[in-house]
Amino acid sequence: QRLRDAHFLGGAPPDSTGPAYNGTLVLCDEHVSMASELADLGLPSLAASHLESALSLAPVNASGRLESSSTGPAGKCTQAAGAIAAQDALFIPRFFTSESNVAQWRHRFDTRVFEVTRMCRQREGIRPLEHLSSYALPGTFDLVYMGQNDMASMRLVSNLYKCLYPPLFQNIVLPNNGGLGVKAPNEETFSSVVRVGFLSAHFRRHSVCKLFCGVVTALSHDARFQVHVILASAVEDEWTPRSASGSSVSVLRLPNGGGGVPEAARRVADLGLDALVFPDIGMHQATYMWAAARHAPVQVMAWGHPVTSGLASIDYFVTSDLFHDRGGLGGGGATAAADPRAESHEARFSEQLVHFDSTGFFFPWPDGAAEMVKNGSLPPLPELEMKLEPLRVRAAAGTGPGDGHARVVACPQALMKFHPDFDEPLARILLGDSRAHLVLLHDHRRPDHKFWRTRLLERLRNSVKSQIHKAGKKTPSSKGTAERAATEAEEALKRVHFLGHLDPRQFLALMRRADVVLDPYPFGGGVSTLEGLAVCAPVVTAPALQSVPQLAAGMYARMGLARGLGATWTAAAPEAARANASVSLVARNVDDYVAAALELVASPGLRLAWRKAICAARHLLFDDRDSVDEWAEFLVMSTNAFGRSPRWHLGE
Repeated sequence: QRLRDAHFLGGAPPDSTGPAYNGTLVLCDEHVSMASELADLGLPSLAASHLESALSLAPVNASGRLESSSTGPAGKCTQAAGAIAAQDALFIPRFFTSESNVAQWRHRFDTRVFEVTRMCRQREGIRPLEHLSSYALPGTFDLVYMGQNDMASMRLVSNLYKCLYPPLFQNIVLPNNGGLGVKAPNEETFSSVVRVGFLSAHFRRHSVCKLFCGVVTALSHDARFQVHVILASAVEDEWTPRSASGSSVSVLRLPNGGGGVPEAARRVADLGLDALVFPDIGMHQATYMWAAARHAPVQVMAWGHPVTSGLASIDYFVTSDLFHDRGGLGGGGATAAADPRAESHEARFSEQLVHFDSTGFFFPWPDGAAEMVKNGSLPPLPELEMKLEPLRVRAAAGTGPGDGHARVVACPQALMKFHPDFDEPLARILLGDSRAHLVLLHDHRRPDHKFWRTRLLERLRNSVKSQIHKAGKKTPSSKGTAERAATEAEEALKRVHFLGHLDPRQFLALMRRADVVLDPYPFGGGVSTLEGLAVCAPVVTAPALQSVPQLAAGMYARMGLARGLGATWTAAAPEAARANASVSLVARNVDDYVAAALELVASPGLRLAWRKAICAARHLLFDDRDSVDEWAEFLVMSTNAFGRSPRWHLGE
């Protein structure tokens, strides 16, 4: 109805003026609004078609070029042809129906970004924007979930924004030399105070803050540093770093993110920073906008959002040797042949990688984790128990399979992390043991989650059928066998359970309750894995199949468990479990991944041995002072080396 009303108003061609011209703008606005709403509902193809319609209706001037002046009726489509073109080009769904669907959307992304950039450079219907304040330009948050090498695509994005809004990419005026360009090399001694800024929109109760706020706070108590926390979001809470006794923290609050706004940029420049650290470029669009410019002689990003920025203004990507195995398997050198799809991690980053020996994060112990492990008292999970109770009843009555004790295989990740490549191991685990119950999360309050849940179940249904046929249990050669395969698939899907919102303690309880936790691929878990290991949950991971820093494998390496339990814990394992004690939870490939998960499902003794080993070593992952020391060394050395060496390696 909204579109029909807008069509009634927009009866004139888009190069007209007057009431009909205004109606055309209304119609254009409605297409933009509907694109956003359809994307939220999980309907990306329809959303993209509305963006294309909006672009076709954007106002043009007498010469036939899209209008970009500041005059004319207010609305999303006035002055905004470039913004609409960027929204269309950068549009990516958050959930994919198949591997070929991933490839199709990636091709669309790269092709359209390149084409819009070309049109902008040649002024073929798209002109640079005069300001950013009226536009919610799209970010690149979802790109990394496609599971591919993102460097070329991110450089295309950088070129697009550089044309659409050149002020984003300026070298900011720095106060010590009074002119354009980066600050002159610092000739002070290594003992001088280093002025370092940390800029994020997530210095609050958020995964980024869990990982890096401890580093910020610790450095603020180091006399070598003057620490500036720069907030690119108006949201603050009790986690936000603030000045305290004995610390050097100062807080700068940027207006509405502030990227590209000269007044706000000047406020950052006035800090006179030696280094500026972005923990999570790309997770929030404001941080990308800020990172595009040169605000300090040394600019650094970390893996809060583990994808390259593609920006020439970012010098270093701080990571860990633990997360980048040169053999392609991660975990600091797990022994196995690399997956043929693996490639050099350096080839995925436009920045120079700086490899710490430590993890590089300072993660606090999760509230309640120690008590859950020590006392065994878990917060109730009524939704889970309600789903599993009928199994116990059926088993007790002799009408159901197994012993009535379901084995919880948990993968409590955001649904957008469930890449089509990950369907195969899930299907094989469900078919491999009838006691395996796959427990996932979804937010029933969000319409897009309802669509994602439905589509994930469709994908899993198809994958289970495919595995049944592949294993030779059924062949689709006749109607009868196809129907039996479909029936078997439906029985397997009855063991897929979705839980609604969990509070932090309930999330830990699910991890503790799980018999095995699955780390997905190609985008793996980070904070969720740490929280699982905090309650000694056995997490199965496949680093060679991951397209981002291999965090779970690195955590096992840090604990000395990347190659398996080892002789000490094997000897301590129950006798029945010793035959399988060589199983590593850092899998080499899909087959090893499935086998490790099924061994944990089948063997209580093996689960117990792994829980004990993780419990004994998990302290190495939390409140890690080594990470703080390496950040301090890196910041001192890189800022004092600026001007003499454009690149720097820790330890050289």
